[in-house]
Amino acid sequence: MFYHKGLFFHNLQLTAAVTLDQHSLLLDGKRLMVFSSKFHPFRLPSPGLWQDILEKLKASGFNAVSVYWHWGFSAPNPHEIRFTEHSDLAKFYSVAKDVGVLVIVRPGLFFPKGGIPRWATTMAGRARTNAMDYRAAFTRHHIFGTVQSESEYATTREARITGLDNHMQDVMDTLRSSGISRVPIIHNDKGPNGQFALQGPGKVDLDRYPLGFDCNNPSKWNELTTQLDTYHQQWNPAEPLALFEWQGGAFSYWSGPSYMKCYQLINEQFANNNYASAADIQNLYMSYGGTNWGNMHTHTIYSSYESLTPKLDELKLQGYFLHSSPSYLDVGRIGNGTVGSGTTSPAIYTTHLHAPSTNTSFYFVRQLSNQNQDSVKFKLTTNTTGSSANGDIELAGRESKILVTGDLFGKSRLSYSTAEIMTWSTIDDVDTIVLYALKGQYVEAVLETSTDIGDAITIKGSTSSTTKVTKANNRVITFNSATRVILADKQTAAGFWAPRIQNKYSNTFGHDHYDLSPSVPSVLIHGPYLVRGAADAGDTLELKGDLNSTTTIDIYAPSRFKSFTWNGIPLSLTKSDTGSLQGTIAFPDPLSDVAVSAKIPKLDTLEWRCADSLPEVGASDFDDTNSHWVLANKTTTNRPFKPSAGKYILYSSEYGFRSGHFAGNASGVKLAIQGGSSCYSVFMNSYFLGYGQGTSNGQDGTDLLERTFNFTSAQLNYDENGYTLISNHGNDFVEWHVAGSIGGENTPDHVRGPYNEGGWWFERVDMRRLTRFALDNTTPHRVLIYVNGWQFGKFVSTHGPQTSFPIPEGILDHRVENHVSIVLWALATSARCKAIQTQQTRYHLDSGRVNEGPAPRVIE
Repeated sequence: MFYHKGLFFHNLQLTAAVTLDQHSLLLDGKRLMVFSSKFHPFRLPSPGLWQDILEKLKASGFNAVSVYWHWGFSAPNPHEIRFTEHSDLAKFYSVAKDVGVLVIVRPGLFFPKGGIPRWATTMAGRARTNAMDYRAAFTRHHIFGTVQSESEYATTREARITGLDNHMQDVMDTLRSSGISRVPIIHNDKGPNGQFALQGPGKVDLDRYPLGFDCNNPSKWNELTTQLDTYHQQWNPAEPLALFEWQGGAFSYWSGPSYMKCYQLINEQFANNNYASAADIQNLYMSYGGTNWGNMHTHTIYSSYESLTPKLDELKLQGYFLHSSPSYLDVGRIGNGTVGSGTTSPAIYTTHLHAPSTNTSFYFVRQLSNQNQDSVKFKLTTNTTGSSANGDIELAGRESKILVTGDLFGKSRLSYSTAEIMTWSTIDDVDTIVLYALKGQYVEAVLETSTDIGDAITIKGSTSSTTKVTKANNRVITFNSATRVILADKQTAAGFWAPRIQNKYSNTFGHDHYDLSPSVPSVLIHGPYLVRGAADAGDTLELKGDLNSTTTIDIYAPSRFKSFTWNGIPLSLTKSDTGSLQGTIAFPDPLSDVAVSAKIPKLDTLEWRCADSLPEVGASDFDDTNSHWVLANKTTTNRPFKPSAGKYILYSSEYGFRSGHFAGNASGVKLAIQGGSSCYSVFMNSYFLGYGQGTSNGQDGTDLLERTFNFTSAQLNYDENGYTLISNHGNDFVEWHVAGSIGGENTPDHVRGPYNEGGWWFERVDMRRLTRFALDNTTPHRVLIYVNGWQFGKFVSTHGPQTSFPIPEGILDHRVENHVSIVLWALATSARCKAIQTQQTRYHLDSGRVNEGPAPRVIE
């Protein structure tokens, strides 16, 4: 529940910025549909690009963003807190405020796939409980925001672990005592289990991934649940249904099929089912995934994180519709099912929601089983028309539709439509609504207008003589200059943008700054790749956006605007027969236009330098007792899982990478090493003994490796023998020395922080420019990629699948020389790389944004 020590955030009971009732959240007393997606700012460690991402999300219909913050980044050691660079919370909040998106802050202490700092794993108390040392750690380092208390957390009763309820209360108390008093505190339940839904802190929702992560079989779907509303009514009927972490994508793992298969699994046909349960707060995981740079990520996932990009058009259509239909925030369930619930086909499942305040009904139609991928036609009986009299409604396979009756838009009303609604806006007293369907589908609509239309109906655009949607053009139907219907195929409709008109000369941000409903004046624009915003500059409307080709732009805007600009350049527009102002925006040739010429370097023609990065192995006089190496002499650990053998503790969080010594006679060594799907190499003095390699199969695989390595007397020194192990975990001999990243927890690199580097020799001496290699899968090896000192890619020859590594601006400096380093870790003597190349993917002409803060330079 949204409750804490007498603070009730129910509407009318508390003066707060955010309140709620059983229908929705209210921002300063006004109802708000929260359409949010996940973005991890620390996975884009170039703060100058945060505005770019947030502008794209808002333009695509998201009015909120949910963010995790990485405790380990902001607290590199127990005694220091750094809110700088990619951990600069204040900067991110300021950017979000400027753009106009609400922030759901989920600051930790824990989040799936990371978050808890390494030093916190060495404490005696159990993590995520009210143990004294863990409690002292998080109260020193807590992060302020509007805010989640815990992630996927269970009650003491459910998990049978003492201290969980008290820990949740501790987190809540810390947040409230820090000034978080005008917004609710939430908790995302991992499933419909009612964790913290009744008494005590936290707000239950459903944190679910209904399709799982089997990207190897993207056509295999689990059946969709029909019980979300049942769970909601069971646990918290007095509050809105909130889905704070719903599946919007799928992870791809080492040895996986790549993200393209994951995009096919979680495709554009997935997600509408939530709205049939009247979800008023929905956050999708994720939108912009970014990069698992450095060593931050869990061992099962490679460098790139998942993204919604291939289905963004579908989500844009959903978001625009939800914001344009305020009646949706007042609905109750009438019924659901197959035949008898409005449809004429037993293959169709229908949910009927109704808003009594406006007499608007929402019909959510999909196939009963998503295993059926054939098209189905049917008729739908509604409370407005009785039936779809003139033709059938069609669902194409796993397609679902939201059909609306009695929907008010301006002074007009959509009585009935078999086409879906994208959005609407009233422009010069003309109520303009955008409807869409798949190409070739039959649609019909009945409208009520504010005036007697008589015979004053005009149809412009498409010349199709049937009622089917064609892709030849938008079809614009005008009723006596009072109501305008724009009918388009689904792909064309996704090309519309509806930026809210902002006053160029005002920096005052009220409710309207975050409101994407039609109550805030907007314009309709079709054509450009992206429209970021529209600014009112007197009689000029200043548009800002991006292009990916020369495009025709259509603008539906108030007549008071006499001129228009695109990124500061005046537009030449004429009135089209559909009523829009129409013109052309040219896209320059990026390879020939001097003003925007892009020169992509060819890496195989550049000068490279090469150095051996394992002097510990090759140099007979190498001294591992120097200042870079630490004597590993711990014999106890606070960890609950103790080593299975050996005298010394060699866990990676206790130390770093390691080497050891023994004296006496021996013919081999048995190693038990746990490193997930990673690997290790073993040397005796300067002799390579072999390697171990984990396996990966989704979230499973070989995690603990046990192997015996034999050596000969010729490989041993007379009095003392050196044993070098490069891995994540290890066993001990008589004595061990370890070396980790420069400075360890007290790293002097305050920009990249403690996760960028490991314990390699070339990292410790800051020499990150080696030789040119390439990716050869025939022999086992690993490759690390550094750009200007940032580790921004890992390749594993035995696992794959990633071979292309995007480098964002800011890490890659577009203005000066850049340093690229390729590190080859050979797991066999013949490992090699064949080539490395820069890739040209696509060109976009953006709105003139200049990224700030290029990456720090490499030390020469």
